[in-house]
Amino acid sequence: MPEEPEMVRFFLSYAREDLYFLQALVRAFTSLNNIVNHNIISFSDKDIEVGSSINSTIKDKLVDTDTLVLINTETRKDVFGYTGWEFGYFQGLIDGDRKTFGTTSRRIVAFFLKHPPAPARDTLGIDIGLERTELELGRVEYLDRTTRDVPEDITANPFTNFMFEVTQLAEKRRPSVGTPKEKKERAEEIEKAIKEEIYPALRGDIYDCICSRVEREDLEQLSIKIEFPKRSSDIDPLVINDDATVTIRAKNGSVFSTMFASESTQCISWKEFKAWVQRVDEPYGNVVYAIEKTLKSAIETNEPVDNDQVIRSPGDGKLYRIIVTEHVEFFDGRRTIYMWLIPSLTFKSFGNPKTTILLSFIVLSAKYRFLFLEKESQFALKKLKAIKDPAELKGTVLAILRELVLIEEESRAMDLDGSAAFLAIVSKKIKNQIVEKHMGDYQTTRKSLQAAASGFIEIDPDSLKFSETTERWWASLEAFVAASRVVNETYTASALENLGKQFRPNISKPRGKPTRRAAVE
Repeated sequence: MPEEPEMVRFFLSYAREDLYFLQALVRAFTSLNNIVNHNIISFSDKDIEVGSSINSTIKDKLVDTDTLVLINTETRKDVFGYTGWEFGYFQGLIDGDRKTFGTTSRRIVAFFLKHPPAPARDTLGIDIGLERTELELGRVEYLDRTTRDVPEDITANPFTNFMFEVTQLAEKRRPSVGTPKEKKERAEEIEKAIKEEIYPALRGDIYDCICSRVEREDLEQLSIKIEFPKRSSDIDPLVINDDATVTIRAKNGSVFSTMFASESTQCISWKEFKAWVQRVDEPYGNVVYAIEKTLKSAIETNEPVDNDQVIRSPGDGKLYRIIVTEHVEFFDGRRTIYMWLIPSLTFKSFGNPKTTILLSFIVLSAKYRFLFLEKESQFALKKLKAIKDPAELKGTVLAILRELVLIEEESRAMDLDGSAAFLAIVSKKIKNQIVEKHMGDYQTTRKSLQAAASGFIEIDPDSLKFSETTERWWASLEAFVAASRVVNETYTASALENLGKQFRPNISKPRGKPTRRAAVE
């Protein structure tokens, strides 16, 4: 027990997330100390001196403690935390007192928001929570009501009763007055101070704490945080360090967590992240490049942030757009960039399903033609081959891939890849074997284009194989354009013909034999 029997000692045990509640209780204990003979001491790990051993200091303080105050607001904590350790150690001291002396003056008091902490449910618990209706009153009205609601006998309220017990223990150990009359008057003064000043002030602090707390947090999209370590001035700021830290967050069980098969927060290096993505991104190959381009655009001060990059998920095959939400730069050269991966929008169809399919296909085919097949297009072969700068050409290759996957995603979202679309679009005059060949050629050249693009993006312009890789890209692009031109022209014409049939009015034929006049006419 304490070496100075006149002192009343409290040890405040809390989680880091509950720091503001700790500060509120410390202020309350300070106020209680000021109305007695300054013999109330509260201690927490915030009071440990620099250079002191944390564990040994806490043990010494717990040995001298009268009351362990647990602050529990049901926040998420580490598997190992000092809150649980301090409770276990102090409970051991209580058990030791009872075994040695048959009784103990030590006690544990838990302050909680909704439920007392599981290990301390058989100890004194004080609910510090507020109902939503109380919070909606506003601070002034809430405090007016709180002050009015304090019972005449403050021992009838767990909160004020605890405060009064603390002051009475302090008065007992270091009395302020001597005669019974003086003690009674002194108790009445303390009771009035608790009721009118200390308790309302503490409730006001708790009101502020609870208003600022997050009741629930849901993570709907996948977020990626990339932290760049500090670097010297001679290093290119656009180079992403292999030791940059990548933190991935995804809501457990959500469809967005399938983006990188992530079910919770993960923290890995950029080098590990790239290796991980490249293993699962084999069919597509542009996830890392799209993220890199978005990151670098955020770092470049004189350029607009590129929020147009899209990637197809290796997890579920769906399309996501990468959005930079925040970029923080520190004085020592560190940077932190936050990105969200937003799933693409779905499309709704209205009216006759066949008409909707035909119109959707025609609009998408026209868009495809404007982008890739017309001479005036920015992606026309003649214009592309005029690009000499390797960096500009790489950017154009990525842009081509982005536009392709966007069109493919629109096609998927509008159900243009199903059997219903096939029946609506393809003319009965076209044999199935021809359709199969056209689609097979398109798929083959599309995969070759993706593979050639991935190889071209990765290659160093100074490499001996750069020329060979570039020629492979041009050959695959020409083959793809030729195959896609056939598909575009053949089936857009077919869709237009079938759409015309949908819009023509149905003219019923006359029944029976025509009259002589009708036949003459």
